[in-house]
Amino acid sequence: MATILEQLNQDHGNVSRLLDAMELQLRTLQSGAAFDPALLTRIMRYLTQYQDVYHHPREDLMFACVVLRAPVAANDIETIEAEHRTLATHGRDLHAAASASKPDEPSATLPQLLESYIAGLRDHMRLESSTVFPLARVILADTDWDELDSQFEVARDPLFGPQVEQAYRGILEVLGQQSRK
Repeated sequence: MATILEQLNQDHGNVSRLLDAMELQLRTLQSGAAFDPALLTRIMRYLTQYQDVYHHPREDLMFACVVLRAPVAANDIETIEAEHRTLATHGRDLHAAASASKPDEPSATLPQLLESYIAGLRDHMRLESSTVFPLARVILADTDWDELDSQFEVARDPLFGPQVEQAYRGILEVLGQQSRK
């Protein structure tokens, strides 16, 4: 199978783990207890700097190839590409709200932004994984995959890659604790 599709699926799995951590923060916020705005800020930094900059553009390139082979998919792909833009904007807003928050004093907009972003990103990944990814797997030829793979250098994932950036190590610790529960 093509490297690009493998990486996109792996990214979705990693993002799902981050959304689980974000949901724990949301529940903590909703309970009125002190939460960890620094953790949420680091997660959003990753999502806005890696996913929005590397992951979504790769998907968009693959989607363009899918539309060439299966024009019937154009409506779903237009929806997904619009969601990429919306998620990027919402991600920046959430990052700003988390950055402005204190453990016992969240930004007034943080709970709603967080809840909306989590739901939106989960729905978005579900749509991609249930519609366009399977279609791409079936209709794109080996030459299409080779061309797509050649257009991207492998992006170094600063959180889930082999060398984790110092700023993200705390996220991995939290994810490890979650998986042990």
